[in-house]
Amino acid sequence: MEAKLIYSNFDGLDVSFQGALPRNILRHLEETKEAAKKNRGDYPLLLGDAEYGYLCLMVGESGSRGGYAYRFDTGPDGATWFIANNEDPERWNIRASAHSLALALKGYEGVKTDMLNFLAQLEAIGPQWDEKRQLMLPKERISRIDFCCDFQVEELRPESKHFVAHSRHVKREHQEQLDAEVTAQGNRVQSIRVGEMPNRQVALYNKTKEIVVHGKSYWWDIWGIDPKSFSGEIWRVEPRAGKTELDFWNLKSFADFEAKAGDVMLGILNAIRFTVPTSDQKHSRWPLHPIWQASIEKAESALAPYISKAERKRVLEGLRDERIQMFFTQFRGSLTSLTALMGLDLSELPTTLDAVADDALRALKVHPEAAKQKFNQAEMRYKFFGT
Repeated sequence: MEAKLIYSNFDGLDVSFQGALPRNILRHLEETKEAAKKNRGDYPLLLGDAEYGYLCLMVGESGSRGGYAYRFDTGPDGATWFIANNEDPERWNIRASAHSLALALKGYEGVKTDMLNFLAQLEAIGPQWDEKRQLMLPKERISRIDFCCDFQVEELRPESKHFVAHSRHVKREHQEQLDAEVTAQGNRVQSIRVGEMPNRQVALYNKTKEIVVHGKSYWWDIWGIDPKSFSGEIWRVEPRAGKTELDFWNLKSFADFEAKAGDVMLGILNAIRFTVPTSDQKHSRWPLHPIWQASIEKAESALAPYISKAERKRVLEGLRDERIQMFFTQFRGSLTSLTALMGLDLSELPTTLDAVADDALRALKVHPEAAKQKFNQAEMRYKFFGT
């Protein structure tokens, strides 16, 4: 099958910010939200002035899950923002979800700059000290990344059984989902999703159908294609990384993104693969489908600036060590407090430690099933660390 790669780029970027907007902005949002309710639809809010320029926000009549009281949009090449009605800069009161058009037109760097400039215009504050501007700035936490490759083909008839999960963990996690995330029209499969967010997921779908359904005709201009003379189909390969997957890679900040977003995307494309079935009973030996091979090759080149060559095992081992150290720190603090509470001197801390050990062994002996259940739960919780 001939497949021509016509586009590749980041297609999704969700970021939460630890910080808060000033009271006057929250008041404007509340007033405009009430107007949106009366209007039964998004209502405009103008902020700023003629000298420094205006910001136009389309405020929704409702907020969003997660404690966000307000929701507004900054335009098709902007983002949807979610704001909590809270002025505590230590809390994660702000979240932004970039539109795909923004990433297509401006790229990651442009969208990142827009987000930070927008927060500055709103006079948002946070826990980070900026010595240059003498300001307290919000701190970011990336919660989702999508990448995409678009292919022009004559026809593609994918089946969910052609997807093979590469690693043991992913295969077990996603094998049950392979037939559950298929969308068909007539007798033609139009999209397949493998995996679940906020973990890792890949999507293969007919983009030409999707842009008609959702009214996204601007994609023809992005592709540089005249739809009137176009024949065939355009299919998109889209690896997606949610918060859990990003945590596996310890990818949280913009700096982390710039160091290893490419590692994450390539890891997903290599872990969940679209293949060409053969008579070989070992599915892991099935060859990659041409569009999957091309997607991996394109990701390796296009995402080169975002690849650190970090090995997943090494990243997880680092996270495991951090978690162990966290428990040691918590345990030391509790042990010291318990020693004082028991009326002992700090030099008698070993006595407290012996008492804790005796108590734990006694509980294990008296309630073995409850202890075993708790241990099994902890074992499953930390399975992804390789324990």
